[in-house]
Parts: sequence; C-alpha cells; structure tokens
Amino acid sequence: MIRSLSNIANWKFWLSFHILLGLLTYVTKWALVGWLYLFILLSLWEILRNRKSFIVLVGFSLAYITGIELLCRIAKTSPYIPYEFGKYYFVLIVGIFILVKGELKMNIGIIIMILCLPALFFIPEEGYRTYLVNSFSGIFLTGMLAYIFSSRKIYIHELKSLFVLMLYGIIVITISIIVGSPDIDQIEFDLVANSQTTANFGSNQVSTLLGLGILITGISLLLKLRLFNPRLITLSFFILFAIRGLLTFSRGGILGGAISLMVFYFMPNVSKLKPQKINIFLFLFIVTVLVGSFFYVNSLTNNVLVDRYKGETPGTKLGYREVTLETITSRRSSLIFAEWGIFLENPIFGVGPGAGYAAREEKIGMRIASHTEVTRLLAEHGLFGLVIALIFLLYPVYKVSKTEYGFDRLLSAAFFSFAVFTSMHAAMRTTVTPFLWGLGCATFIGQAPLFKMKKTQNRQ
Repeated sequence: MIRSLSNIANWKFWLSFHILLGLLTYVTKWALVGWLYLFILLSLWEILRNRKSFIVLVGFSLAYITGIELLCRIAKTSPYIPYEFGKYYFVLIVGIFILVKGELKMNIGIIIMILCLPALFFIPEEGYRTYLVNSFSGIFLTGMLAYIFSSRKIYIHELKSLFVLMLYGIIVITISIIVGSPDIDQIEFDLVANSQTTANFGSNQVSTLLGLGILITGISLLLKLRLFNPRLITLSFFILFAIRGLLTFSRGGILGGAISLMVFYFMPNVSKLKPQKINIFLFLFIVTVLVGSFFYVNSLTNNVLVDRYKGETPGTKLGYREVTLETITSRRSSLIFAEWGIFLENPIFGVGPGAGYAAREEKIGMRIASHTEVTRLLAEHGLFGLVIALIFLLYPVYKVSKTEYGFDRLLSAAFFSFAVFTSMHAAMRTTVTPFLWGLGCATFIGQAPLFKMKKTQNRQ
C-alpha cells in the first residue's frame, strides 16, 4: 500500500483515486472510514514485514496521515475514526519504530520527550485523557518525530515521495471543501475567519493544510521536481491551494506557506559547497502567481480580503475601535500575555497540560484554547516548558547554521519555518507542526535538477 502510494510512477491512478475520494466523502463519510481502515491495516502489515525499508515506510506513512487527517474532522468520522486520529496513529507507528529498533539513542528528540514527562503528573484528573491528547501530545510527538528523523538521511527521490504523499491528502481536503461550500457569490464576507468556505469546519486548521500545500508545491516548482507530469499540474494545485486558502480568511496558514517559501529562497549559503542559484525569474513567477491570487480573491470579496490582512475588524471599520496588536493578531496577543502571567505565577511545573483553560479564563474572562504553543509550554509545563520552548525555537537555528550542504540547508530552514510559524497561530491542533519540525531535523541528500553543486576556489 505505502510502496504503491509513494511510487511517483503511479501518480495518475492515486491522484484520480483521491479526487474521487474527496467527492465520495462529501456524499458519505463511510468512504473515508473504509479507506483509512484499509490503509492502516495494509500499512502496518507492510511496515512490519519489510525490515530493510522499515524507516522509509514509517516516514512515508506518517507523511500521508499528516496530509489527510484533517479530512476526518471535516467529515465528522468520530468515533469510528477519532477526532485526534493523526496523533494516535503517530504514537502507534513511532512506538512500533522504537520497539523494533530496540534501543534509544540520545538526540534532540529524546531530550524533548524527557522534558515533557514531569507534566504528566500535573494534568487535571478530571478529563485526563482528553487533556493528554489535546494539550500534552503535540509537543511530545514533536520529540518523537525529531527522534526518528534526526539520524535519517532523506534522498531526493524519497523527498519527492514524501511531498506527493502529503499532497494526496491536501488535495482530498481541497476537493471536499469545494463541494461542501456554497458558491462564492452566495457568501457574505466579513472581517473574520470564514467557515463557509471550509465546509463549516475550522478555517484555521484548513488554512494550515492549504498553506502546507503552497509550501510543498512551491518548493517543487522552484527546484523543478517532477511530482506530476507535466509540471503544469503542480502549478495548478499551487494556484488552487492559494485561492482556497485565501478564501478561508484565516491568515496564518497562507502567511506561513509564503514566508517559508521566502526563507527557502533567501536562506544565505555559508558553505564551501555553493549551489547554483535558483532561477530568479522562476522565483519571481511564483511570487507573481501568489500576489495575483491574492488580488483575484480580493476582487471576489469586494476588497474585504485586504482589510482582513490589514487587521481591520467590524469595530475598526465603524470607527469605535483602533487597529492594534490585539486586532491584528485576532486576540492572540492577549492570550500570550495571559500565559506569560500564568508562568510567572507557576514557574516550576506550570499549571499542567489542560489546566491552562481554567487559568486563561481567570486572566481574560474567556475559556479558550491556547493558540501559541511556546507560551502554552511556559504556562502549562513551567520551567521544563521554558527549556522545551527554547529548544523548539533555537535548535532549528543551530541545525541550519551548521549545515554545509545547500540543498539540505534550504529544505530544513523551510520546514522549520513553517512548523514554528504554524505553532504561533494554531498551536499543535494538527500533526503538521510535529511532522514538519521533525522532518527539518533530517539530512537531505541528492541533487535537484536546478541544484547542481560546485566546489568554490579557496581565496588565498
């Protein structure tokens, strides 16, 4: 199953299959339920019986679930497929990996997992399982994924397979929200995130996956990686993800994809191995397509999109409220300050994963989930969370700065950027942040068509 899905030569069949799956899921959730049960069973069988390709198949299966897990929430498959299915699957597969490998070698992933453990004793007893999955598991999974990928070399052909596997899921989600949403001219756009364009599901999470789609297809176009043949298909999906992502009016996912592409292109090279520069005209073409998509969607929304990205709200437009950090961040800034205050009051162990709901309610008068993983770590994990947060933010800088190989350097920087940016607006609602942060820890080997390496002459 995983081998067939990850084989680029089979893209026509699997792309058609996933487009059909997206249409069928709109009709009945059982199409998705049946497919994922089949995928899980066949994938486990394939992973366990192929020891030589064990780590490759593990990575491929995690990539596929990263892309498609959100569709389960959109299609309301719970309890047949749990709401947090992706996190359960990650724990299962990584647990199998650790058991089969039979040893734990100390690396950055193990350090993160160890630092998470004290918080297990401070999760509120009432609702323990819910808080364990919703509030604790995200950062713990980040450590698990970093453990897997830190010692892993990923070659160019494997990277292409990882991209395609994630794209299949994102394509299914895109098809599902298109058929599940009303016509654009029937939607009244205002200055808040729009769930009408995401089949009445949380636009923030959908935007995150579409932003990931922008990043993957954008990198593929810049490096001329042939995921689908012709590359015009990849460009078409790039445009589709951009347009549908902008229509969500949830800014984080789109900004995350765009910023990470900028990081990918502009990341400076400090190595004696200098890569050829990616064609500037190709990069400008990608930027033009993104900007063009923005203004196209803005015209569809009667210029409301521009105001949304400027941080305007109904109150600021009517003149009784000013545009501030609070309006620009959609109240996330108040959550950040509240969680900082909670940390100062509980500096050693924090209030415990999940207990932040009640603590934030005391601070701001509203029971709301955290949207920023770094400050959530401080509030709920205390001093241990502070150390984890520093690792989460600073290890990417260390890893990228010590990387000499240009191809590896740019990819790690892009993946880390998207993971960290996503954690700043959507915490760890999905497995995107753990998977991308873990993937950034890998070493990427190989030459993309536009990334030939050449030795520079040492200056005398």
